[in-house]
Amino acid sequence: MTENTCSNGIRSIDVREVDGSVRHTVLKQLIGNLSDGEALEIVVDHAPRRLRGLVGTLHGGAVAWNELESGPKLWRVLLSRGVQSTEFRPGQWMDNIEPILGYH
Repeated sequence: MTENTCSNGIRSIDVREVDGSVRHTVLKQLIGNLSDGEALEIVVDHAPRRLRGLVGTLHGGAVAWNELESGPKLWRVLLSRGVQSTEFRPGQWMDNIEPILGYH
């Protein structure tokens, strides 16, 4: 896992190197440790749909989800605590995945 601090002071974590079997556990701990006003950029190699659902389930609107880059080879998401998210509503991540699964 590669960690950098961006010029704006936000931690950036590249989890592409983290084994998939522990990736969500690591991310859950990192996100859970965010204090009010802190943000974390996550870099992954696939659309982070499951992570979005996990963040919504565990933190609701307390953690804002903002996609900075969305594929096709790289996804960057900025997660911030204490900032009202205008993007997330519970269950919203399912809106994007239901057509893929064949639900309408």
